[in-house]
Parts: sequence; structure tokens; C-alpha cells
Amino acid sequence: MKRFIQKLLNIIGVKIYYLPFNKYKRILKEEGFGRNQYKIIDEGIILYLNDKEFFLPKNILIKLKFGLRYLNDILSINHSKMGIKNGELILEIEDVLIMISNAEELFIIKEIFCDNIYNVTIEEPLIVIDVGMNVGIATLFFANKILVKKVYSYEPFFNTFKQAVSNIELNNRLKNKINMFNFGLSDKNQVLDLEYSEDYKGSSGIWGLPDYLPEKRNIKMQIISVVFKSAAQILNKILDENKNVKKLLKLDCEGSEYNIIKNLADNNLLEEFDIIIIEWHKLGPTSILEIFKDKQFYLLQIGKSTNSTGFIYAFKKTKQ
Repeated sequence: MKRFIQKLLNIIGVKIYYLPFNKYKRILKEEGFGRNQYKIIDEGIILYLNDKEFFLPKNILIKLKFGLRYLNDILSINHSKMGIKNGELILEIEDVLIMISNAEELFIIKEIFCDNIYNVTIEEPLIVIDVGMNVGIATLFFANKILVKKVYSYEPFFNTFKQAVSNIELNNRLKNKINMFNFGLSDKNQVLDLEYSEDYKGSSGIWGLPDYLPEKRNIKMQIISVVFKSAAQILNKILDENKNVKKLLKLDCEGSEYNIIKNLADNNLLEEFDIIIIEWHKLGPTSILEIFKDKQFYLLQIGKSTNSTGFIYAFKKTKQ
């Protein structure tokens, strides 16, 4: 009906001019904000969340479309806050500072800090190997734990790696714990040409951008060359250097997890880890679970095999 009226008005020569702020109202409505939860002013938007006011410039509001819906949960955590510094949105959560460049990063923060996907109990000194560092959110989450002594983080896409470095630099008290490497891990040394998007850094992987992304046809993409190295070769050295501490392996690497787990198993390195957290992707969990079948681990699977993603938590059995 609305389109019909617009066409009719065009035919008789009447043009409708929409005020610019309608665009922002529409975004906020689609993200679940009620009329009493925001105010549009010339400089930007004031959000009213958890009895606090937060200001967002309009250009940042547009960048965060599809992610604003997560802000209420994120900012409900004690002492969390956000602000603008040098034109960038900086979020502070659990004393960790994170620069936010797109909506996907808000989703990742919600997963890690609100849904607690990596919040395993740590009772002894531990090192963490973070494969799929992305912009450093999980790396900082782990480094913020007192008993985590070192974090080794791997990110193959250069622009993503560069933002991770910036995020680590924001956290001066944690950065000395963190070792970062600008390459990915796999089952062999190789260079691949892969799809990459600045708006969906955490979804860029060996199979290209996934189909479930919103407005995928309109996503700006480029093809870039990415370096991968053998997981067994790289991690064996780290394991040798850290024999007397517990070890946690986190894999969120958009498809490379299958090759990495097989490579580590083939080289008898899986059982060097005390905890392994794997986010699997479109191939499902079956082949990974099969590799663990004869290993000394307790397994917890979250997510149906028919889903596009899910989690496997593997905890090494302690010797009686």
C-alpha cells in the first residue's frame, strides 16, 4: 500500500522528502530500541541503557547496525562503559578496553563476556593458545585472568591483526602477557587467496564469507593472500617451553579447526593440552569428535550437528 501511494504521488508530481533522522530511527527500531531509549540530536544519538546515557556519533551508529541489539546486555555488566576517543568507539568491560569498528565485534563481546563461552574454571597457572585471534577480544579476556601467565595468539589477516595490536596496546597492564603472530595455523605450510571483509573480520576464513551474514550481497569484499603454517610445528615449540603449566587451546578459525585438530592428533600433540575449546563450522562436529574418541578427554558438545556452528569442550582426564 505504501509503495502504491508513493507511485501515485510521483505520477501527479508530488515528491516526498524524508528527513535524514528517519534513517536513524529506523535502524534503532530494527535493533529493538523503544522510543524512550534514545534521542536523536544534531551531533548524534543519545542512548538510554541501564539508567545511563551513552552518546554515539551518527557515522558510528550506522557502522554498528545489526550489533546495537547487544549493547544492553554488554552494558549491564558491572562497571562497563563506552565512550568516543579520537573518533573511535572504545568499550570498557571487566577492566578491559576494546576498540569497536563494526557490529560483529559487539556480537563477539556478548558471546565472550555475557554468554561466557570461554569462562572455564582456572585453578592453576595456565597458558592459552588462541587460534583465530580476530581483533583480540578473546585474547584479552584470557589475559585478564590472574592465573593465565601467557597467551599465544594467531591471526592470518593483516588488517584484522593490526586492529588486534591496537586493542592490545590499549591494555598496558596485559600486553606483556600476550605474544601475537600474523599467520594462521593449519595442517601444512601454505599461502591461500581468501575473501576478506572489514565489516566481518571474524567471519573471514578458508571457505570465504558464510551465507548467513546479513545483506551478504552488499558486503564489500576483497581477495587477499594469507599465510598458514603447520600447527604441529609451531605449537610443539611452545609446548616444550611450557612443560610445567596447564595448557588451553582455543580454536575459532572459520574452518581451519578440522585441519588443525587432525594435524595435532597425527603428531600426538592433542593430549598435551588440558582444555580444548573448539568452535566448529559448516562441516559439523562429527569428524572432530571421531578424532577425540580414543583420546583421554571428557567431551561436551553444544549445538546440533545440523547447525552451521557449534562448540566442543574437551577436558583432559586426570590420572587417578
